[in-house]
Parts: sequence; C-alpha cells; structure tokens
Amino acid sequence: TMVDDGLTALAQLLHEPFDFIIVGRELKELNGVALILALRAAEARNQNIPAILISSKRDTIPEQARFSAILSRDQKLAVNLPAAVQKACRHDE
Repeated sequence: TMVDDGLTALAQLLHEPFDFIIVGRELKELNGVALILALRAAEARNQNIPAILISSKRDTIPEQARFSAILSRDQKLAVNLPAAVQKACRHDE
C-alpha cells in the first residue's frame, strides 16, 4: 500500500496488518517521524512494526521512534534500501 498522507497512513496502520513500513520523512498532514511516534504510542495493531525512514534531512530522530534503519534520500538509496528491508524483516522474526 502506498499513500502520501501521514494521517491516512496512520489510520491504515492502526487497523490493517502490515509486515513492515517504509516511510518518508516529508509527508502531507503528518510527517513520517510523527507518524511512527503516534503508532508506537498507540496500543493497536502494528505498534511494534519494523520501520525504515527515508529522509533528505539530517535532524535528530527521537529514540522512541525505534526505526530499524534511517536512510538518506541520495544516490545510494537504491543500494541501501534492499539491505535495510532485509535486515528489518529478519529482525521481525
């Protein structure tokens, strides 16, 4: 499933099963970090789902987000993303 709105993504994550999430930091309505923090705080489905953040910013990320990986949106993304997904999926087992 692909959405570009953080509120829509949060609603889906609270009610539908997912194996992991890849989220961009820059989303409409609710950014990717706020989305994951809200999900972690909820006592609902997917609360502990592995999450990968893709961002062009170098800001500090709260530890409570518990991202499996934080990847830079740069020329190495295509190389780094498959390995991060594989690691996140293994961690979930």
